[in-house]
Amino acid sequence: MSNPPPGVTSACCEPPAVVGSREDYDVKGEFKKFSIFDKAYVTGPTDTKKAIIFIYDIFGYWKTTQQGADILSKQANALVVMPDFAHGKPYDLNRYDNPPEGVTPGAEVKAHFFEPKFFQERVDEVVAVAKDLRKDGYTFVGCLGLCWGGRVCLTAGSVQPKVLDACASNHPAALAVEDGEKLQAPVALFPSKTDQIDVAETIYKTIKAKPFGAVSEFHAYTDMHHGWSGAHAYLEKEDNYKQFGDVYGRLGTFFTNASEATAA
Repeated sequence: MSNPPPGVTSACCEPPAVVGSREDYDVKGEFKKFSIFDKAYVTGPTDTKKAIIFIYDIFGYWKTTQQGADILSKQANALVVMPDFAHGKPYDLNRYDNPPEGVTPGAEVKAHFFEPKFFQERVDEVVAVAKDLRKDGYTFVGCLGLCWGGRVCLTAGSVQPKVLDACASNHPAALAVEDGEKLQAPVALFPSKTDQIDVAETIYKTIKAKPFGAVSEFHAYTDMHHGWSGAHAYLEKEDNYKQFGDVYGRLGTFFTNASEATAA
């Protein structure tokens, strides 16, 4: 989405290996029913007590996004669950990149993915999945959202009673300063050069100052385009390849540190 609407642990000791092509990458997880969803991409160990809910970007399932989930799972030693939050109707990537005459993709995206009822339903789904993970014995439940999913994640992280232990977003969209006032968990925000860098940093500083926010992280990828860690990742390009590995490495460290802080 090009124009969105308005502590060190072992996890970071070695950079994650990244496969630089959509076609060449063999996903490590599988699609299965999970919680309230008929379809979810699930990857990672089954003998862990850590879980991360991954909200893909507006384009749904892509091998680049699934590779990110696989890397995150390994780096954080966590089960990563990527439910089909778009319910089989993601925004068409080709339509976005090559819009028909008279079509404004940004307006279509805002009208659908940020429509209040649709948006709240996705927040409720994150909460439901988090609760089911708790019932299944997971003692740490985090959430990562790309693009619009970042706002969904932060909103779910503000629900009371608390259901998420950590919230993160790569190239987040439609952030608001008040998100930092309501959030009840540490946060990691990694905006691109065209995202709301100032707003993201303000949210980070607000949470970092709270008793539970010490492990929060912020880094602006000012050399990256919006979407570089999801469907719009161009891993054949050296700079995108490098930063793709960098951000998922940072996320692995963040969720590891957050889980250790939760257990302390």
